Amino acid sequence: GASATGASTAAQDGPPKELGHGAYGTVFLRSHPTLGLVAVKVFRIPAHCDAEALAMGILEVPHRSDRIIKYHGPNNRWSWPRTHANSDPSAQSDPSRPPKIPALVYEFCPFGDVEAFIREWHPVLNQTILSHWTRHVAEGLQFLASLDVVHADLKPKNLLVRHDKTLVIADLGRSLVSSRTPTTTTIRGTPFYASQEILRMTGITPVADVFSLGLIIYEWATGELPHTRRWNNWCLSTPELVEELKWRIGTNDWKPALPAPYTGEFAQLVQGMLNPIVSARLTASQVLATRIIGDTRALAFEVPIGLTGEQAVLSLQCISERTAHMGQIAQLARDKLTLEQQLKINTAKMEETDKLLLKVRTDAKLSKEELAEAKKTVALAGANEAQAKEQLRVSQATIIHLQSAFAETIKEVKGASTQPQAPGGTCTLSVDEANNITDLHAEAAFRLNRVSGELKAVMAEKERLRSELKESQQELHASPFAALLRENAELQRESRFHKRQHDEGKSVADKSSRHNADASHPIHEDVDQLSQHLS
Repeated sequence: GASATGASTAAQDGPPKELGHGAYGTVFLRSHPTLGLVAVKVFRIPAHCDAEALAMGILEVPHRSDRIIKYHGPNNRWSWPRTHANSDPSAQSDPSRPPKIPALVYEFCPFGDVEAFIREWHPVLNQTILSHWTRHVAEGLQFLASLDVVHADLKPKNLLVRHDKTLVIADLGRSLVSSRTPTTTTIRGTPFYASQEILRMTGITPVADVFSLGLIIYEWATGELPHTRRWNNWCLSTPELVEELKWRIGTNDWKPALPAPYTGEFAQLVQGMLNPIVSARLTASQVLATRIIGDTRALAFEVPIGLTGEQAVLSLQCISERTAHMGQIAQLARDKLTLEQQLKINTAKMEETDKLLLKVRTDAKLSKEELAEAKKTVALAGANEAQAKEQLRVSQATIIHLQSAFAETIKEVKGASTQPQAPGGTCTLSVDEANNITDLHAEAAFRLNRVSGELKAVMAEKERLRSELKESQQELHASPFAALLRENAELQRESRFHKRQHDEGKSVADKSSRHNADASHPIHEDVDQLSQHLS
């Protein structure tokens, strides 16, 4: 059990607060973003969790009973604390694997189990309060009986007190389907609250839970169980305890009667629930049909706390503080849910940013490869330009050689013209010599035209490369990487260097063109004179 005082504060400060523990696991207080405060039951052995989860799943029918603790389902995010991890057999079998111990989420009952509530809050348990609590539990047992389910471990620690001090049935991990024949070889539940048929293992039916409820009411009314009066030996083993209880329950002196101030009607109700004969025992529906229990539906329910003076004031302060803390925790849970949603949005934005950054890096890598390819193209263009200049130099040398040879030929022709002419006034220059001169002139003009064409092609290629470099510069200016900007500046310096070389080549070409034009003019005049002379 767990006290309500300080429980809400523990949910938001420090480690989770332990509400209670048993043979199968421990219950912790947790704060859920949508459900608020919840009780999380963490199991030591997964098989026990599976059994209870199966039982709670069977009870989740459309018209479930409000007297059964609300079940919110399993949760794998809340696991057993590390200090208890060695209690899990699966963790011991594989130490390298972190323990994965399942947990089940239930509603949080702030006052804990009814045993702890009575011990800490000292309620005044009069007949009216006991009648109300009997109705609460009987309604839950009636619902279980309608599904042919037996709780088989009903005791004060498995009855929880809600905030309005009503009772709910919890801990159905040992529940089973009703059977009138023996179905087990072990004792189900706690022996002190077990019925005669459970102790003797002669079959379990829903009225076994009614017997346990009768023992609980008798204990509330008198402060002790009917079969523990005059109990001398509290050190018995479990088999010895079972045998002792078999002898005490159902014998001739088994007449549990409630003392005053409880009425005879209420005492008779309890005796009917504690009847050792299964067929004569009251069922949960018969308990609810009695007048004394049925009348409680029309009565206001309030459990007076047996505290006075300063103790009562402190209790009221604790209740007020608990209510305030629960409101604060609910607000914190809502804020946490909002922050988790914002975190999901920010995570999505970060993923989009990562994708964009990857695309930019890919584009930058491609731009770098394109820049390297452009550099190779520029180097090839430079080599082509050097080759074109060499061809231009050779062509210019050839033209100069031809011009010199042609000038020598003209001198020879003019010198021959001053010699005595042949009869008829003809020149001694033969036709073959004139044709040779014409062929030499044509060959020189052809070479000059070819060199001029190659030079123009080189200039066009240079212009194309300049355009590509300009586009590369524009792309690199848009890139966010400084390395690309430095490479772009280097490319610009290389471009200016090639431009100067191109201008020098163009100047040389222009001079060559003018020189060829000047040289070709006297050649044409001399050829015309020779033609007239020959004619």
